[in-house]
Amino acid sequence: MIQVPERADISQSILHLIEHGKTSMAMGTYFNFLRMLGKQDDFLKLMEDHVLERKLQYLELLK
Repeated sequence: MIQVPERADISQSILHLIEHGKTSMAMGTYFNFLRMLGKQDDFLKLMEDHVLERKLQYLELLK
């Protein structure tokens, strides 16, 4: 458990927050954690979906 926060470049307390589903931290913190797990592509895909959703919302506003 000591290596996980060290590899993700986060503190032990931040790891505790992530483990308990807290969402009050920077996206970069989550990205570093997912990168450490080799899941950075999942994060990037999530962000692509977010951009598409925003574009769809914008188009809806133009109607």
